[in-house]
Amino acid sequence: MIDFKNIIDNTSFKTFLPKQLTKVLSIKALHSKNYDFIFNLTKVYPNIPEIFKKFNALKHFQGISEFNNIFQQAEFLGHEKISNMLILNMFISSEVLEDEMRRHWSLATLRAMFALHLNSFRDKKNDDYIFMSALLMDIGKIFLKKFFPMEYDSIYDLRRSDFEVSKLELDVIGSSIYELSSYILYKAGFSEVIWKPILQQIHRSENQENEEYVNLSNNLKASVRLTRIFFSTDSDIIKHKDEAYKLCGIESNELNKLLIEIPDNYTSFITDSGYDLIKVNNYISILENMNRNLLKLNSSIETINHELDLERKKTKLLAEKMESLNIKLINMALKDPLTGAYNRRYLNEFLEVEIARAKRSGTTISIIATDIDHFKKINDTYGHSDGDIVLKEIVKIFKNCIRATDIVSRTGGEEFVIVCQSQIKQDGIIVAEKIRKSVKSTPLKISKGQNINVTLSFGLAFFNPEKPNSIDQLLNLADEKLYEAKNSGRDRVCY
Repeated sequence: MIDFKNIIDNTSFKTFLPKQLTKVLSIKALHSKNYDFIFNLTKVYPNIPEIFKKFNALKHFQGISEFNNIFQQAEFLGHEKISNMLILNMFISSEVLEDEMRRHWSLATLRAMFALHLNSFRDKKNDDYIFMSALLMDIGKIFLKKFFPMEYDSIYDLRRSDFEVSKLELDVIGSSIYELSSYILYKAGFSEVIWKPILQQIHRSENQENEEYVNLSNNLKASVRLTRIFFSTDSDIIKHKDEAYKLCGIESNELNKLLIEIPDNYTSFITDSGYDLIKVNNYISILENMNRNLLKLNSSIETINHELDLERKKTKLLAEKMESLNIKLINMALKDPLTGAYNRRYLNEFLEVEIARAKRSGTTISIIATDIDHFKKINDTYGHSDGDIVLKEIVKIFKNCIRATDIVSRTGGEEFVIVCQSQIKQDGIIVAEKIRKSVKSTPLKISKGQNINVTLSFGLAFFNPEKPNSIDQLLNLADEKLYEAKNSGRDRVCY
């Protein structure tokens, strides 16, 4: 942590300030008469008439050119205005300022102009003091850059929020930059009306009873915000303006007027005087540029939203395809690919569930085993392709004859098992007869436009919850009855 007061109390701190500064302050303190004041200033600044001419472009100093000699001009301006003029000239008079210092003094000059005009809405008697306060309120940065360049860079080198900068200042300096600046100005001999409002930026309770300092402090804060509008990104402009409006206490239309007039006057001052400061865009151009950027941003957002919508649709389509594929995979795992009937694996799983349900509810399950009579003859006569057609058509008839809660499974080449929920045995027998008659009466169309008729044989077994059998036992019983039907002449139902 930097012990800046100890360093400043040592006279070496003055080496970072222009040599003429202490001389100007000393002359102002010693000579109240206009003639003596100007006479002694010309010893330090022989080119005062030239400096007066440069500052005539600034509204605060306008009217100098109407007087014939330097003493009349000085009488018109007053000692404070002349001191302000000369001090600002000290810092910005180099033909080419280093980039960082150029930005620093450009900000400071525009800030001083805003502070000056904001103050005119409240109390014009402090115009000259507020101008100097705003100009030098962060002169502590010059001190840090001169004596502690590494610490300076660690705080101000990157773009950070005000909160982050304030925290770093406390960690590195041990105080705010405003406390450092106010102490420098105090030790350099500036009036307390200049340095106390700067200190008020951080110590609000001190001098709170002094309304004059409170107003000056608020004007400083507002001028900082207004200046940043011209040295910041689009996203910060509205925020800075709103904060300034809350602080300065003037009407919105007056604030807008200042935002247009002050930067234009600042730019004219640079052009006319030749000082190497950064010119800024006028307020209208900044707003137009911000609107253009907002339109681009909105366009980009619309494009992104459109792309996101397309991606969402693609994702939804992909999900639907995945779901369809999963269903297909499940069907492939549980169904016979030729006929669409369930396979033996699913039959066993289904029977496990149905037997458990039948036990709870006390109902019956009918297991119908069936196969196509003389199916080998069909394959031998018409070919296996037509045999496959017959199998598929038979399954369609099965599905038309049973309920949605019943299932058909293919357990072998031409062998099928149908499981039906039944209240009594007779229900299963009725279903089997219905299927048998429907198949027998339905000609099956095979290749080359031919129609053939087939018959089925059926064997039934029934699950009795009072005398339960296992799945294998039920299937074996149904097979036995099927063989009985075959041996009895086919095309019949045995149970």
